Amino acid sequence: MKVCFINPPWLYKLPHHDRLSNILGLLYLATKAKAHGHQVTIIDALREGIDTFEPVTYLGQTYFRGGLSYEEILLRIPEDTDCVAIGAPFTNLYHIVEEFTRILRERRPSILIVLGGGLPSANPQICADLPFVDLILTGEGELTFIEFLNNGLGSTPGKGPAIVSGAFVQDLDTLPIPDRSLIRNRNYFHQSTRNSTSLPSFSIITSRGCPFDCHFCSIHPTMGYRWRARSFKLVMEEIKLLVNDFGAQMIEFEDDNLLHDMNRAFHLFDAIARFRKDHTHLLLCSFPNGVRIDKLNLDLLKLMK
Repeated sequence: MKVCFINPPWLYKLPHHDRLSNILGLLYLATKAKAHGHQVTIIDALREGIDTFEPVTYLGQTYFRGGLSYEEILLRIPEDTDCVAIGAPFTNLYHIVEEFTRILRERRPSILIVLGGGLPSANPQICADLPFVDLILTGEGELTFIEFLNNGLGSTPGKGPAIVSGAFVQDLDTLPIPDRSLIRNRNYFHQSTRNSTSLPSFSIITSRGCPFDCHFCSIHPTMGYRWRARSFKLVMEEIKLLVNDFGAQMIEFEDDNLLHDMNRAFHLFDAIARFRKDHTHLLLCSFPNGVRIDKLNLDLLKLMK
């Protein structure tokens, strides 16, 4: 299949970016699909239209839609695309997804439209009312989406959404390192996802899931309660690739519970410290999702420093 992955425009309260994304979710999916012989393209409407904001009103509230216009996105979808896979990380993108999929169905009626990410995972019921989406994929998508591409899951364009729960990836080392050559890397070099630094910054995820129930967190519908980790050797392979091939100077760990296994954390940060000593350029780490204070001790803090 020929698949086009799309990160849609995002909504902001003011006409400036208070957060961005390295679209790791779409990169994992696209890299996995490419490894299975499918032809993939990625359109990151947010980054590719980073200076564009359009005022919009939903439910009586005015927001600013940041990113490419719907028409610009449509023009960038290759003509021979079989499937468009949209990753919507936030529930406030519902109206954007509804508007864009309606236009996409009108212009390209034969394309299969798939929706995944935080929006359908957190609220699949409201997404079931999206008439122009063919497949709604909740939870982790890599294994189930590949099954869909290879074998189909009974979806027919224009027949309304089928809701499928994605199979959790038990062994994260079976997933390939995200292929960042699939995106326009110049859009990602010089801006942190949280605007915390001007250093070339890249996001990375070394684990998924969390057994705790913090009241502010909504990760469980997507990543589940079972904590799973990539081997620190594979993580270091990715970090070295980002530094040596892309000039990364800041690694932003997006894990929801990075330090859950403290023994693993010691091994990981020891490996980073050793690499940093041998590396001639600046290399820093940040933890935008935070770390649990009950998983910290003085020895680990010293090593992280």
